[in-house]
Amino acid sequence: DDEEPESEEPAGPIRLAIVGRPNVGKSTLVNALTGKNRLITSELSGTTRDPIDTELAWNDHRFILTDTAGIRRKATIAHRVEQFAVFGALKTIERSDVAILLLDATEPAVEQDARIAGLAEEKGRALVIVVNKWDKVKGKREEEFRADLKYLVKFGAYAPVVFIWALHASKIEKVLEVASLLHSQNQFRASTPKLNKLLEHITTEHPAPMTAGRALRLYYAAQVASSPPTFMFVSNMPQAIPDRYKRYIVNQLRKTFDLKVPIRLVFRERPGKAKRAATVAQMKQRQLHGKKKSKRAK
Repeated sequence: DDEEPESEEPAGPIRLAIVGRPNVGKSTLVNALTGKNRLITSELSGTTRDPIDTELAWNDHRFILTDTAGIRRKATIAHRVEQFAVFGALKTIERSDVAILLLDATEPAVEQDARIAGLAEEKGRALVIVVNKWDKVKGKREEEFRADLKYLVKFGAYAPVVFIWALHASKIEKVLEVASLLHSQNQFRASTPKLNKLLEHITTEHPAPMTAGRALRLYYAAQVASSPPTFMFVSNMPQAIPDRYKRYIVNQLRKTFDLKVPIRLVFRERPGKAKRAATVAQMKQRQLHGKKKSKRAK
């Protein structure tokens, strides 16, 4: 029988990095979540220079919220202090469990937002896209805005999107709810029998393509790590698996286990194949050595 997948509960506080472009309301969001005006808020961009940690308890979860300086394009950073602030924001994402990418609903997502989402993906951090000042948007539904974001912020296409009004604390608890769910998903562990049942479905419904006249085969799957969930597949030609097929596997994993966090894939050869290749190489080396000895003897 299949074992049920497991998600490990966090042992300590969940670290949330509040990141985004300048002046989108990061400090205002932290103040609204904590209910305390502990951080300086201002309509002037660049108020927050250094990452600031704030502790918060909510629904049996503990969080550490880190407010960061707005991440700007390198070309627009005029002062050295802002360079340090941006570096601090990027380091904060590395140290976080979940990155909260805050957007201004009145300003479309830009390349810099996509870059921040890409950094979270690269570092294996869960990502929540939070759209602030949603009350100011007229004549557009949430579904339309989500569709636009998936096109503009491709690295965050799988990330949940939450719509809030931070200044008036409207719907802000949804941010913590989604962040705690994603943190749990990042600790996810799938049972090996269920993974291999999925692998059988994948290779039956959509077999791997031929390469150099040979059929690509996937024999076995297992989860080898979490944070982010990492899955290993044993194949006859691991280096030849095309990116489009890897994306298909990731999409099937997301669909089957309802995962909205980064996923890593690792492909390995069967152990026996590597051993046989080493044996053949040794035999060839011995034959070559024998030929050289016979030549010298003549």
